[in-house]
Amino acid sequence: MNHITRKAIESDIPAIYNLISEFYIDFHRGKIVPLEFHHFINFKSNSEEIQNSALKYVNDATFFTFVAEVDTRICGYITGYILAQPEMELDKAGIIEEWFVTEKFRGKEIGKNLYTKLVDIFTENKCSHIEVSAFYQNEKTLKVYEKLGFSPIRIELMKKCS
Repeated sequence: MNHITRKAIESDIPAIYNLISEFYIDFHRGKIVPLEFHHFINFKSNSEEIQNSALKYVNDATFFTFVAEVDTRICGYITGYILAQPEMELDKAGIIEEWFVTEKFRGKEIGKNLYTKLVDIFTENKCSHIEVSAFYQNEKTLKVYEKLGFSPIRIELMKKCS
């Protein structure tokens, strides 16, 4: 499938908003995170937070955001940033904040091309390592990350206060 991968621009914000919304809809349908855990991940105002994220990913110079287009339709995005950690042995992390391709376009190298663009930025900026996180129930994504060479390092646990 022919597609292009490019740096996100201001006019991409509505499409990025839609992709972030699609990702969160998967949460709300219980596909990724079971419904009984949604209170740990839900925003008080989903649409406002999603809009703020889309704006930040494109307009904040600390973020590197790329989109993938098929026939002028944006079907995926990846965004990340660089985090200096001078106290650590591996002292400069490339953080993949979000990475999503709409379901119809998965398995067509689009996600891999988005990933490669962001990794190139991390490499150019001499990052010592790359970090990414996923919900532990998202087994498909975890398998993709493992195929890319990532190893599980920590697990975050949550509990509501009584």
